Amino acid sequence: MVWGTRDPINPWPLNRRGIARALPHARVATLPTGHEPFSENPALFLDAVRPFSRRLHPRPAPDLSRPPVRAGAGPDRRPSARAERLATGIQVYLDGCLAEPATKALLVQARTEAALGDEVAQRNRQAADVITEDLSAIGWTDPEPVASLLVATIAEAALMELVDRSPRPDLRDALLRLAARAV
Repeated sequence: MVWGTRDPINPWPLNRRGIARALPHARVATLPTGHEPFSENPALFLDAVRPFSRRLHPRPAPDLSRPPVRAGAGPDRRPSARAERLATGIQVYLDGCLAEPATKALLVQARTEAALGDEVAQRNRQAADVITEDLSAIGWTDPEPVASLLVATIAEAALMELVDRSPRPDLRDALLRLAARAV
């Protein structure tokens, strides 16, 4: 949460204890702004939000950033190995989002804050690049757009799970079925 210390509508000194009670796991950054830190001082706002965003999504997990390896045989290009890696990546991402309650605010903010757009788009492209390799091995003939859509759909599933405050096996299963359906 980013709060302007000179906010005349929700003064920080009067509301900080209530925020701590209502959102005990929230991380709060205070800025010397009024009610809209994102528009009053975009650079300062982004300086507060970017490190948190990067901590939640530093880069694809190292074990998922290269092809799976079969013992003594080099990269495992079997579709089943790629599907398993894809399933693991989706599971790790969704579980990580649920483990950090502040992810919900970040996912919503990333959709509305134009200044975060480039950074979010870059991370999404990196994830789509990793997923593209797996989709190709699974049998997708044009995997790039499918990977981009899958990244967006995974983020939407994360948001839905955060609203429900628990994993949604139905969504997770649907994501994997969508990815595995080679057309």
